Amino acid sequence: QATTVFFLHKVMSLVFLAVIGIYAAFIFLPINELIVLTVALAALFFVLSVMFFTQWGRTMLRDRILGKYAHFFSGFSDTLQIVLGNQKLLAANGAIIIVRWAVLQTTITFLLFLSFGQAVNPTTLFLINSASSVLSIIPLTLNGAGVREGSFVFLATKAGIDLNVAVVVVTVNLVLGYLGTGAVANLFFLKKMKHPQPKGNRE
Repeated sequence: QATTVFFLHKVMSLVFLAVIGIYAAFIFLPINELIVLTVALAALFFVLSVMFFTQWGRTMLRDRILGKYAHFFSGFSDTLQIVLGNQKLLAANGAIIIVRWAVLQTTITFLLFLSFGQAVNPTTLFLINSASSVLSIIPLTLNGAGVREGSFVFLATKAGIDLNVAVVVVTVNLVLGYLGTGAVANLFFLKKMKHPQPKGNRE
C-alpha cells in the first residue's frame, strides 16, 4: 500500500507540474523548444498510462521490467483501485503537492533571491520551479541531475533575472536540498539504531 500511495503521489505531482510547466513554457520558451517539450511530455504520459492503467502494460511491466522483483509489487493494481476511490486521500495528496510546490518551494526560492538583493515576483518563481522540475523528469541524465538546475537558470534569465544571482541561488538551493535529505536520513538511521527491530526466535 505504501508503494501505491508513493507512486500515486509522484504521478499527481508530475501532472500538476506538467500543467503549470507547459503554461510557463508558453511564456518563456520559443515555439520550437515548446514543441519539443510538449511532445516529450505527451510521450512520457502515454507510456506511463499504458504501463500502469492497461492490463497489457501491467503484464509487460511485471514480466519484462520487474522480472524476479515483481513479487514486491503484488497486489499493486488492486490497491491502486482502492486508493483512487479514497477521495480524502486524494484531496490530502493534492494539498501536499500544492503546499510543497506553490508555497514552500516558491517561498524558499524567493527568500534566497531576496537575500542576494534581488526581489523576484513569487508567481514567476513558481512557474520557473515547475517548468524546470518537469524538464528534469525527461530522462536525459540520472535523476535529472544538472537538467533541473540548468533549466532553472535558463528560464530565470528569460524572465529578466540576473544570470550570476540565478546561478548562486540554484547552487545554494541544491546544497540545502542535499543537507535536508541527509538530515532526514540520519534521523531515520538514529531512530532505527535506538529502536532496533526484534530478531526472530531461534530454534
